[in-house]
Amino acid sequence: MSVKIAVMTFAYEGDREIGFDMLNSLLRSFGNTKFDLYFTDDASPSRLDRDITSWAEQHNLVAKCIRYEENLGFRGAGERTLSLLKLIAQQPVDYDLILRIDTDALVIREGLDKELYRAFSDKDALYGVLKPMRPKDRIGYLLDLFPFGFKRKLDGHRLSKRFSFSRFSPVWWWRAGVSALIKGFKFHYVEGSCYFMGGNFPKVLLKSGFLDLFDKKKHGLITSEEDVLVTTLCRAAGSPLIETDNIDARWRRVNIIGKKAVEEPVDNLPWVMHALKATPKDAALRSQVHNTLPLFNASNIGRPAPTIANET
Repeated sequence: MSVKIAVMTFAYEGDREIGFDMLNSLLRSFGNTKFDLYFTDDASPSRLDRDITSWAEQHNLVAKCIRYEENLGFRGAGERTLSLLKLIAQQPVDYDLILRIDTDALVIREGLDKELYRAFSDKDALYGVLKPMRPKDRIGYLLDLFPFGFKRKLDGHRLSKRFSFSRFSPVWWWRAGVSALIKGFKFHYVEGSCYFMGGNFPKVLLKSGFLDLFDKKKHGLITSEEDVLVTTLCRAAGSPLIETDNIDARWRRVNIIGKKAVEEPVDNLPWVMHALKATPKDAALRSQVHNTLPLFNASNIGRPAPTIANET
């Protein structure tokens, strides 16, 4: 199978070990299929951008990073995602697929590359499991479409969960939001832990002008919800939105599989599980996954042995 795949993810200092574990699991699952890696580094003191680039070079992968010199924190997810989408859209590469995956996700089965390609049908489309927005987030979304209203407060360079009635101009994405509602957005969005898109999707957004709209001074309440924003831009651009769990119901279990990942037959499992945080509790389950599932078996010929620590 010859397919050009790009992978998008974020790098954080606190997720160093689990981030490398995710990358190694992706590498093992893809087997001989190479991918280009696009990631952000949220001002990591240890310069994760250099370590991840070195890891990629060791495995003959292309890696491109957007490094922020100030930590954007949790609510900077929207900015990070849009920056990566724009970077990919500007590359002279014709990707077939682009996978967006969280650092606290873990690939747990062989052949994720083949499964993505099997589900793929449209290079302009966004693919994922749709999740309904919480009532309070729906309210926040609608409030953001008014020309004035609430906005999140800054805590240094980072947006906080606190907000005030201090916005007196439209948010940067308001036109896209209105257009998305007109074109069928019903407050369901692709789950952000793991979704993918056709290779043309970022270019469609760029051509529509949506990737040039971001202005960090023109924010409201919806900021960390990058998956909501990507789904909104998809609807506004008129791109297809394809539900992967309608293609294979196992995708529906990515965020809920939990301990069943080591209890059920491998063929019943989704290709990815989420979330395995950098906590002692999740570390214990992560260790069980490594010790139980065939993907992480040292005899799995042709795939690198699993490591959690930085390989550089």
